[in-house]
Amino acid sequence: MNFESPFAFLLLLIIPIVVLLAVRRGNKSHIAFSSLHQLNKVKPSLRMRLRFLLVLLRVACIVFIIIAIARPRKGSSESKVYTKGVAMQLVVDCSSSMEEQMGSGGRAVPRIEVVKEVITEFIDGNKDLEGRDHDLVGLITFARYADTICPAVLKHDALLGFIKK
Repeated sequence: MNFESPFAFLLLLIIPIVVLLAVRRGNKSHIAFSSLHQLNKVKPSLRMRLRFLLVLLRVACIVFIIIAIARPRKGSSESKVYTKGVAMQLVVDCSSSMEEQMGSGGRAVPRIEVVKEVITEFIDGNKDLEGRDHDLVGLITFARYADTICPAVLKHDALLGFIKK
């Protein structure tokens, strides 16, 4: 781990000043009595015995604030990966004519279902196709007007989700 502003730790020099002020203040009472003889017989309350915790908590808060000012960050490296890929938009007809039945693999299915299967195989690949892992692929559908369903993306999970819908 490294810090964006390590010089912020110089602010830790404030801590001795805070501790010095707390010690200097001591257990002095702020109320004046004519005689303190009777008060010496009284045992200190739990609040008075734990008063030092306030100073410790203040010091801890100051330390945590200074660490936050120093902006800790976990080391990470930026890497650029260069691959050869193609940016493409798939344009699919979604008009009512795509609901007509078509023979595919010995079964009658709507044309749009065949198109979905072919696009999925084109993107993911199969035993004959390699797939489009390094390509930006988007989807545009049209019936009367064109509509961008998915912009060109490198991660194709979202695109395949749109295709299934």
